[in-house]
Amino acid sequence: MQIFEHALTSDPIYQQAIAQQLSDQESIAISRSALLPTIAINSRIQTPNQNETTLSITQTIFDFKKNSHLNASYHTANQAEANLNAANQDLMIRVSKNYFAILNDEENLQLLTENKKSYANQLKQVLAQYQARLKTIIDVNTAEAAYDRAAADEMRAQTQLMSDKENLRIQTGRFYNIISQPNKKLPILSKKISLNNWTMTALQQNWEIKSAQLAATNARENIKEQYAGHFPLLNAEANYGRFNKSLSLNLIIPIYQGGFVSSKTRQAHDNYQIETQKLDLKIREVIKKTRENYFNLQNGIKQIEADKKSIHSAEKSLTGMLIGYDAGMMTLTDVLNQQQKVFQAKQQYVNDYYNYLNHYLLLKQAAGILSTRDLFVFFH
Repeated sequence: MQIFEHALTSDPIYQQAIAQQLSDQESIAISRSALLPTIAINSRIQTPNQNETTLSITQTIFDFKKNSHLNASYHTANQAEANLNAANQDLMIRVSKNYFAILNDEENLQLLTENKKSYANQLKQVLAQYQARLKTIIDVNTAEAAYDRAAADEMRAQTQLMSDKENLRIQTGRFYNIISQPNKKLPILSKKISLNNWTMTALQQNWEIKSAQLAATNARENIKEQYAGHFPLLNAEANYGRFNKSLSLNLIIPIYQGGFVSSKTRQAHDNYQIETQKLDLKIREVIKKTRENYFNLQNGIKQIEADKKSIHSAEKSLTGMLIGYDAGMMTLTDVLNQQQKVFQAKQQYVNDYYNYLNHYLLLKQAAGILSTRDLFVFFH
């Protein structure tokens, strides 16, 4: 949780989302200001004793375009809020993904180190047997090749671990030498919540869908705003000065503007169609994402159980081969190959375990219900 808290204040992508949300919130005040009175003082200096200072006040009485723009600004602000919530969940996913990647790397590195030690012991034993003329140079070369491959794999794993730690530093601004292990208890989906329930929740609560809906609403409001260019404008103006005191109503009725308003209205209609298509695409993407992660979780728990059985079977087979090797019934190549299979089975288990955790969080993100509580369950 501490890593996520650091990311909340340091991640550049999330900080951009915060700044964008604050910027879009200001659009309400900017749009409202166009409907409020404008007050100004005008001073004019002429010949002696002819100086005049005039206080002028202008107030919009009817301007449908400005009202529509104000309504659109509320939708813009709400969309910014939805985008910020989506960015917050995206940050949880990105931090968790990098966090799990580091843990995955560490466990793989540990397996590779153990694998290298095993090959080293095997090489030491073969060398001793070779000196006693019980093994051939071919056996020595085979054992050396297996050890060198294991050493190279270990170095690659160390490089990958450092790379993933640097990825986490980009988000948090800090380097973590040691990070704690998550809760090893796997979260299981409730059988009472079906795939259709998850899909309906996603359609109702996914923040990216909400943002796309608000974008479409904003585009529809823009049609009204542009069409309002055909409507009359009514302003009140008051002036108070030494030689000029007046109160007037100004009515402006647009008659012809070269087709500007009609063209802008048609453009707004087209932009609305663009936003509705984006919304439709986003809905389909979210449904796909929800279904994929749901099925990945359903199969993932089975895969993890299968991995455990695979490890047990591979280790049991290796034990039998070692006995056969000592009895001269198995070759060194057979033993080394089986040893590699044991390592691969353990590595597959680690990969499937962290993939399961990632899919669990991705499913909650797709449904729009991912929260810090989910991270707390993992990292507490």
